[in-house]
Amino acid sequence: MKLDLDLIRDILLWIEENQSIAHDDIHDIELPGHNDHEVAYHVARLAKAGFVDATLQRVGGTDPGEIFLLYSIHAIEWPGHDLLEHLRDKTAMERAKGLLKAAGVKTLTELFKALQAEGADRLRLYLGGEI
Repeated sequence: MKLDLDLIRDILLWIEENQSIAHDDIHDIELPGHNDHEVAYHVARLAKAGFVDATLQRVGGTDPGEIFLLYSIHAIEWPGHDLLEHLRDKTAMERAKGLLKAAGVKTLTELFKALQAEGADRLRLYLGGEI
């Protein structure tokens, strides 16, 4: 399955908007245009990268079509909040995605680094080239 950076953004925004109590576990995220397997895969990627605190559990039979990934999201971690702040700006996100595509990189960690660099560049311009 390919990593969908727009879906990553949508998941983080959904958690932020729908988790009304700190550490109120989220078990089922429904996003238009994405099935449960896609969402679960991306939640797992966010958890493995340290952007969300989540419990992951594989359940099902021996047939790959019968295996499901269950998740329980406990909270967005500090790096997840930082990533989300960068992803809110669609222009910065599109520029970072363009840089990643040109470089052939598609990991969350590399996206986060590219977005941080984008933010540093904007700050440098704002401050007249000095930081």
